[in-house]
Amino acid sequence: MKPTAHKVDLPRAPALFHRILWPIDAFDESNTALASMAVLLKSLVGRFDVQIQPIYVLGPDQTSLPYQLFRKWAQEYVIEAKALLDDKMRSVNIPGTMEPVVLLERMGSTRTSIAKLLAYAKQHRFHLIATSTHGRRGISKMLFGSFAETLLQLTDIPMLISNSNVKPSAAIKQLVVSVKFPFLYKFSFDQTAEIGRALRCGLRIYHYREEHPTVLKASTQKVLTDHVKKARQVAQKSASVLAQRAECRGAQAECILDSGEKDVSEAIVSSVQKPTQELLVLFGHRQLCDSGDYGATIREIVRQFQGSVLFFPRVDR
Repeated sequence: MKPTAHKVDLPRAPALFHRILWPIDAFDESNTALASMAVLLKSLVGRFDVQIQPIYVLGPDQTSLPYQLFRKWAQEYVIEAKALLDDKMRSVNIPGTMEPVVLLERMGSTRTSIAKLLAYAKQHRFHLIATSTHGRRGISKMLFGSFAETLLQLTDIPMLISNSNVKPSAAIKQLVVSVKFPFLYKFSFDQTAEIGRALRCGLRIYHYREEHPTVLKASTQKVLTDHVKKARQVAQKSASVLAQRAECRGAQAECILDSGEKDVSEAIVSSVQKPTQELLVLFGHRQLCDSGDYGATIREIVRQFQGSVLFFPRVDR
């Protein structure tokens, strides 16, 4: 399948969206994840010159065969997977889609498959990985695992994540940018502002501070109150600087500073007013996604959020 030619010259996509790698489960018969991401990608393809590479990583864990039999029949599975990917691409009909690729991973674990996927993405200079999550939690997640969550932990390439249980809008109307101070992702923020300008949608910069009431001595309470007041002032100044940075890059921006007793992940998810029309932007070093409170927060947001997430995994250097 060759890329579909555009009838008119489209403007070049924001750098992050120019080359997108799209992992697809070739043997998923439900196609819910496929359909959800297809709507999101079509909203970009219709406006920009975007290159999309469908890909599937085939390993022994994707079949019911023992390892030795898988090695014997691997090439037959590759041919079948390629044919299924071709059928899926014809069904969604996204212009500019490149020839689907099937990678063979003989080790057969989710982590080794993702390592192969990431190596391919770096070798071929893809700027973004688009994938879907089923939003599974509890027993369901333990039984089925989560490709998207494992990729979230291992990737150093930005990810576009859609929830396959929700059909996104045909156009992104707002970027909700969740930030934590001190903020170490200025280059990634600049890319976000570029996306906002190109899509002609504003940025809502959202900062949440978790606060729990405590009963303390009067002197200690005053120290705590002064500390909270200073932290709010610093957050206000930092958020204003980010808003100015976005506006210098042609994107409109507003700041919302929030605090309360809610869990951080709950507050961030609830900050998105129209999940199917707004894109939630998260920043977090990939090592934080594997351990630590902030990493747990990011994972929980991805599980809970009934919309699409743009995730930047690298701290600026």
